[in-house]
Amino acid sequence: MEEKYRILIVDDDQDVRETLREILLRIGRVQVDCVGDGETGFSLIQKRDFDLAFIDMRLPGMDGLKLLKLVKSHDSRLPVVMITGFPSVDSAIQTMKDGAADFITKPLRFQQIEHVVEKQLFQRAGSPGEALTTAVGTEEETSGALSARLNSKIKELSILYSISDSMGTADFDVDRFYERIVDLASMITGAERTSLMILDREANELRIKAARGLNEKIVGSARVPLGHGVAGRVLKSGRPLLVKNKEFSPFRTQRKAYKTESYVSIPLTIKGETFGVLNVTDKTDGSQFDEGETLLLLTLVRKAALNIENSFLYETLYNNLIDTLQCLVTTLEAKDRHTQRHSERVTDHALRIAKAMSCSREEIESIRFAGLLHDIGKIGIHDVVLQKSDGLTEDEFSLVRTHPIIGQNIIRPLGLLPMETAIVRNHHERWDGQGYPDGLTGEEIPLLARILAVADSFDAMTSDRPYRSAKTQQEAIDELKRCAGSQFDRGVVEAFLHVNGSDLSKDG
Repeated sequence: MEEKYRILIVDDDQDVRETLREILLRIGRVQVDCVGDGETGFSLIQKRDFDLAFIDMRLPGMDGLKLLKLVKSHDSRLPVVMITGFPSVDSAIQTMKDGAADFITKPLRFQQIEHVVEKQLFQRAGSPGEALTTAVGTEEETSGALSARLNSKIKELSILYSISDSMGTADFDVDRFYERIVDLASMITGAERTSLMILDREANELRIKAARGLNEKIVGSARVPLGHGVAGRVLKSGRPLLVKNKEFSPFRTQRKAYKTESYVSIPLTIKGETFGVLNVTDKTDGSQFDEGETLLLLTLVRKAALNIENSFLYETLYNNLIDTLQCLVTTLEAKDRHTQRHSERVTDHALRIAKAMSCSREEIESIRFAGLLHDIGKIGIHDVVLQKSDGLTEDEFSLVRTHPIIGQNIIRPLGLLPMETAIVRNHHERWDGQGYPDGLTGEEIPLLARILAVADSFDAMTSDRPYRSAKTQQEAIDELKRCAGSQFDRGVVEAFLHVNGSDLSKDG
């Protein structure tokens, strides 16, 4: 049976106790006791053996510092982590003078708690006879040691916050994300050479996806078979590896190109499946890597793996939802032979216009995506109205005019870019302000919506409708020329004519 560590939480705020308890249980292998005051907390410590205690600085009756002193006098080996909502240098120094092993600040963060727990339990298991309050000689020496520990702790917290802030991004691009992991790993450890290798499952080998300090030829050509070399064996074992200077490495390696024999390799894992390895070697100051840096790297890769997993999950759900919406559009258009594949053709025309107007890649992708959904709002309009073979009444036309707003409401939960939402809402606006639903004029209308308006109108004119026959392409081009500057943006019409081999200067 797997050994569990017993942890005590002493905090008078029930929400804080529950939050910290949930975080600790998520970390795993722990049993947690919670109390709300110092007297009860000390009574428990006297009765039971704990591996770690979290104590709030401000407690009713016996405050946190007094409880800390009592705990250390009862069991000097029990690591105590102080909790504070109002951190200051003075309070931090005082807690360390009184024997605190560490301190954490509110609001509580999972990565911060996880790192503190792993570090304290690791130190307790690895050095059971070492007291955290070892005498140092003079008061000046003691203050210097405490100051160094405090500075180290502040740096550590800063790194943890940097990891959390840097990982928490909605704009997820996997290649840039890999680069960010490598940059953070180098910053955390001061490593001169850092690489992130990802498993190519078809070839069953690791390939470098991001690196710092490595020759470009090595980055491009490196291939490490699963189970070979340090990275390949770490990937296969799924366990992190720390090798210190002059220590015996569990793997035979040829490292003549590197300055030292100290290096760290950390596996990246999602749901128990290892898919990559983060490697750091050669500290810029020539020193060796240590356990604290290894724990910080573990925090980094766990947060990174969580972000990658969430991104893939979100992308899968998102794509499924988009596919569903596009199927609805296809189904809607298939009901009427006159509108079959309309959105697909409109999107194709719009993409050609956008490229002719030198739109950015992001804008082109927005058209590719939102163009297919621009008429999704017609799902909310009755088929009798949409397929009516004679002219619409004013009430019926007013109903049709609501489809851009219905479409925007349908796609709103997707969290689309503003330019994508604008395509759906504003593709029936007119340059002269006579369009709908907002009556925008000129450049008030977003560019991509102006582009789609031209593409949409051209396809509508060249397609049969229940109430009229299709125009020829030339007739539709002549109509676009005639309406340039009134219904349509003249620049967009010019771009459309350019890609279709026509010229706005010629009268249609």
